[in-house]
Amino acid sequence: MKQHKILVVDDEKDLAKFIQLILSEDTSFDVITVSDSSKVLPTVLEWKPNLILLDIIMPGLQGNEIAEQIRESSELEGIKIIFITALVKKYEVNENGVIGGRRFLTKPIDADSLLLAVREELLIS
Repeated sequence: MKQHKILVVDDEKDLAKFIQLILSEDTSFDVITVSDSSKVLPTVLEWKPNLILLDIIMPGLQGNEIAEQIRESSELEGIKIIFITALVKKYEVNENGVIGGRRFLTKPIDADSLLLAVREELLIS
């Protein structure tokens, strides 16, 4: 039974599908993707994911703006966010995948790092 709802947000549709494919191998994850930044908030409000993998640079709303809207909503309290970015290099991220208190995955994303970050964020061993 699927226990964890994960929303993947990236305007690069192929990357979003790649992430969805990797995560869907774990039967406890229910994964959907959104590639249009204007559809993220309505999707989050309707679907209420446990975790959002959120690209930072997108047309329209930027990932940090979307994250701020989510954090400001009491209705969406507790939704975890992992940022995805090509702006930061792997060597710039500390060993826990955190910069400034926020978890990041750097592009290109590898399956092992993705699964580890998601499991850690959702507190799954």
